[in-house]
Amino acid sequence: MKANPYQTILVIVTGFLVLGFIFPRAGTYLYVLAASIGTLGLAHNFTRDWIILIWRKFSYALGWFNSKVLLAVVFIFFLTPIAFLYRILKGDTLKINKPPEKSAFIERNHTFSSVDLENPW
Repeated sequence: MKANPYQTILVIVTGFLVLGFIFPRAGTYLYVLAASIGTLGLAHNFTRDWIILIWRKFSYALGWFNSKVLLAVVFIFFLTPIAFLYRILKGDTLKINKPPEKSAFIERNHTFSSVDLENPW
């Protein structure tokens, strides 16, 4: 299903208006930009198509940046140190580095009853 181009222009204009409310120092510029995009989007099909094309290219670039660069930075600078600290403080809880004597299976003798199934989470 192809999106209505007028709805796309409306979403872009609304986004810039919301950004203008969030960032009051740049609000005037964002309001002018929203009015310009709205006017040019309604004025002619050619300008509307160009605005939508530029917006799509920007969204693809932003999606690439988020999925590759930003998530890599989060993984390297936040998750990796947390994992190292956990490994240092808690040890090897999964027993990955310890060679199993016979098996990695831990025997648990437990008889299940109806109470065990009442709150499974």
